[in-house]
Amino acid sequence: MDPEAEPAWLERLYSLNAVLVAGGEQLAGSICYEHHQEDYERTPPVAANKEKRERFREACIGRERMLEIGVNGGHSAYVALSANPTLEFHGVDIADHSYVRPAVEWLQNEFPGRVHFHPGSCLDVLPELARQGAKFDLFHVDGAKHTYYFDILNCRLMIDEDRPSLVIVDDANMGPVQQIWARCLRQGLINASDGFPPMSGPRRNAIGILEPIPIWRWRAYRTAALLRRKRRRWRAAVAAGVSGRRAAAGKPRAT
Repeated sequence: MDPEAEPAWLERLYSLNAVLVAGGEQLAGSICYEHHQEDYERTPPVAANKEKRERFREACIGRERMLEIGVNGGHSAYVALSANPTLEFHGVDIADHSYVRPAVEWLQNEFPGRVHFHPGSCLDVLPELARQGAKFDLFHVDGAKHTYYFDILNCRLMIDEDRPSLVIVDDANMGPVQQIWARCLRQGLINASDGFPPMSGPRRNAIGILEPIPIWRWRAYRTAALLRRKRRRWRAAVAAGVSGRRAAAGKPRAT
């Protein structure tokens, strides 16, 4: 049976939505609702993301520990925790939206002992979790798009090598995310999964198997990615400097 057709499931969702609405801040887009949707408090999840949610639920079945990068309003966490009654959830979020922490508190009350929150930048939190020896068999990458590649690299340090670890990458319809996904497949960081073929259409996630690789190769990939990021920032700074000088040259002199 479709859980989204069950009144009890919807009422719990609306309870979470009420917490988000109480914060007074517009909701960023999620697996359940459109970006800045006004009428979401007692509205069923949008049909446009239905296939994404079904794939997401299926990926959660049989998993033990999930790490999510980008908790936002807690909708994907709710979908995961309600789909798998034994799943342990760990969320990472910089919490720059006022509703993130109240959403996490709601999840912790609804799913006692199963929800853990790690506030901060994913670029800092994930390496620290890896140093602590944290292991997961399901990852959801849904934070800032410019950190996706580093997130996948860092998730690789926390896979449970005794069983295949799945990774769900959101917004796979976006060009930059498609490029990152293709690079990860090419480098052997991720293998395609027969159970989750590529989606079509404007709303997509990509799901694959996060593969173990030798640590020397991981370091080489990370070093190359850091160099690419440094070059992009340098080019952006140069472009901004040129634009600034041109603007200044066009200004009239003060009198």
